[in-house]
Amino acid sequence: MNTGDRLAFAADTAVRAGDLILEEIRGGAASRVDFKGRRNLVTAADRASEDFVTARIRAAYPEDGVEAEEGQENSGTSGFTWSIDPLDGTTNFAHGHPFWAVSVGLYRDGAPVLGAVRAPRLDETFAGEVGGEATRNGDLVHVSETTDLIRSLLATGFAYNRNEVEANNVDNFGRLLMECQGMRRAGAASVDLCFVAAGILDGFWELYLEPWDVCAGSAIVMAAGGRVTDAAGGGDYLHGDTIVASNGALHEAIRGRLS
Repeated sequence: MNTGDRLAFAADTAVRAGDLILEEIRGGAASRVDFKGRRNLVTAADRASEDFVTARIRAAYPEDGVEAEEGQENSGTSGFTWSIDPLDGTTNFAHGHPFWAVSVGLYRDGAPVLGAVRAPRLDETFAGEVGGEATRNGDLVHVSETTDLIRSLLATGFAYNRNEVEANNVDNFGRLLMECQGMRRAGAASVDLCFVAAGILDGFWELYLEPWDVCAGSAIVMAAGGRVTDAAGGGDYLHGDTIVASNGALHEAIRGRLS
């Protein structure tokens, strides 16, 4: 599969978008908040970042498709689709919490190809291509070697509409919390996935995420030697309702405890 210079382009674009968001913060963008739902926020920085990223993709790869969280979309003709979260972790961002990121992923035939995630406040840039290598600020990373659930550090998240759905992940959280060494809920799936890739976390799962939440991070996990599936063990995690990412060794232990 010829992806050319798309990985370097994705990383550079994510970094530039992160810098743009920092400029937006200085201009007060974090305080300009609208609500897309009861808990689902969007800020001026989300929109500015999306405009920048999608315009850059269309200029560099006009034949590629684009889908982005705040609504910009076109199908393209190349078979490649860029899946963009211009500001993953908007609630964190709006509250001044540092765990937020720009996520720039690429997929083909329903499977991630490559991705880059930039977390400006953490000064972290992750990138990786499936079948290639994964990097953190330019250094190679690999998933952890943890084999026992009791020695694992896991992460998850909860949907904005958690009070409206029966499968709200609370039971899963409680079940795995009692069996792992520690649990984290940072509020940005792209960063959680990159932390799995870097061996900081041993596993991550969540429900009701969108392709732009997980495309880039999933590619980076797989590039780092990890495993990504849906909760049933299949490959429908981009457009399905569930995702499980792990170092591989703990994958079935995590997946088997989800309901």
